Amino acid sequence: MALRMPDNCHKIMEMGTGTLIVDSMRSHPGAPELNRQAMFAIRNLVVRTKEYCNVFLEEGAEDLIKNARDTHIKCGDAAFDCLRDLGCEYGGLGDQAGKGKNSAYICDDSLSRAGQVSKGSAM
Repeated sequence: MALRMPDNCHKIMEMGTGTLIVDSMRSHPGAPELNRQAMFAIRNLVVRTKEYCNVFLEEGAEDLIKNARDTHIKCGDAAFDCLRDLGCEYGGLGDQAGKGKNSAYICDDSLSRAGQVSKGSAM
């Protein structure tokens, strides 16, 4: 609806959808698919209408995106692209995606050495 359609982006943003997207990420930090889809929506809204980058940044999207990236492996690629399109420092993900303080993924090397789980396995 928004990708490569600046007129639609303007209408979507006029209706306050940008704030709703960021609020949904803020309200549901533990929902990887919601956060991933929110990042796709942000990207689609700012890729051709850069004037909306500041709207998302002022709403706190950068920290929410980084939190989702660091918490959910599934959000790594979307976060990288979204941060880049917002004009933020996006850095390389390396092996840190999904290993933040709220991660549902095991990061304990002692378990993986014991052959009990592999890195990135969900409990």
